[in-house]
Amino acid sequence: MLYLQLAWRNLWRNKRRTIISAASVFLAVFLALLTRSMQLGSYNFMIENVVRLSTGYMQIHQTGYWNTKSIDLALPDDPAMRTRLMQMEHVTQVIPRLQSFALAASNQATRGAMIQGINPGLEDRLNSLSGKISAGSYLEDADSSALVADGLARYLGLGVGDTVVLYGMGYHGTTAAGQFPIRGIVRFSLPEMNASFVYLSLHQAQTFLEMPRLINSLSVMIDLPRHQTAAYEAVSGAFGRNYEVLSWQQMMPEVVQGIAVDNAGGIIMIAILYVVVGFGIFGTVMMMTLERRREFGVLSALGMKRGKITLMVLAESVLLSILGVVSGTIAAFPLMLYFANSPFRLSGEAAEAMLKLGLEPLLPLSVQPSIFISQTLTVLAIAMVSTVYPALVLRRLEPVQAMHT
Repeated sequence: MLYLQLAWRNLWRNKRRTIISAASVFLAVFLALLTRSMQLGSYNFMIENVVRLSTGYMQIHQTGYWNTKSIDLALPDDPAMRTRLMQMEHVTQVIPRLQSFALAASNQATRGAMIQGINPGLEDRLNSLSGKISAGSYLEDADSSALVADGLARYLGLGVGDTVVLYGMGYHGTTAAGQFPIRGIVRFSLPEMNASFVYLSLHQAQTFLEMPRLINSLSVMIDLPRHQTAAYEAVSGAFGRNYEVLSWQQMMPEVVQGIAVDNAGGIIMIAILYVVVGFGIFGTVMMMTLERRREFGVLSALGMKRGKITLMVLAESVLLSILGVVSGTIAAFPLMLYFANSPFRLSGEAAEAMLKLGLEPLLPLSVQPSIFISQTLTVLAIAMVSTVYPALVLRRLEPVQAMHT
């Protein structure tokens, strides 16, 4: 405590220098926290979109299905299999899906469509599909109607109560054709989904494609992303011999690569920022050391060990850094918390770039503790490294000569 008290008093012997140095640390921490929070928030949002709307954290297929997307590579819609999965640790949801392509037609136009056979209740709990209904109502489990994406419905000139005609290829080359009354219009933010999706109840899709009690995939959701490895190993061990079990990273390598490249760029930018801050802290410590050679000489002549003098200088550097870190964190946290709960919507070229990636143009921030811990440890490491110079000066210090400078 004595060294901390001395260090704190020494800092304020030159208030202007201390305030300027602390302000540089404050600005660096503030910008680094916001930058890292935006990065990790966007990655989490991207992954959440992928796993909820598309793949789940992992999927079970018939072997070879993911590479070919052949409707003939189906697996049984077995309730016992879903029950067994739900009993596994960390697994929270198991969603059966049946997907295929078909032509969607009206009296006015025809367009290719993605047919999604879903369990309405399970799908709604997963991604709140009923909340995206812009007209009409949501599907029921035994429904013979369809949900049509807003963009596709407008292109075909159809609305709630009209009939959409679907024509495609069913199981093992059979002809799939049917007329479905439109129960609701669903609106997505993503243009690709909004222009092509048609939802049928799972039973109705199986009838349409002549695939009774068959599905393409079982999507598996888990409680926390950090449990994915354990859950994947458990599912693979139980079903990997008979089926293909793939994680979302294996199914979406382009997303993983995009995150890795962007993350590397963000780390480089933050590193450059901290190099600038490091020079600022080092400059402050160097000036403090040179200005106080006489003081250090007197302390050494009075019997104070040089290691303790170095410890006092280290305490000053650390206290200066903590002052900047704490103030930067206090300033950044309310902004991070607000935009984590209320993501701001991008516009212009940034929005177009995200839409091209198949992502909603939102930018939520993250407030996970690792962001604050990593920035704090980085600044403290810089502060400790900056004390190498005063340690070298004190090692060569001659008390008599220093007292006469």
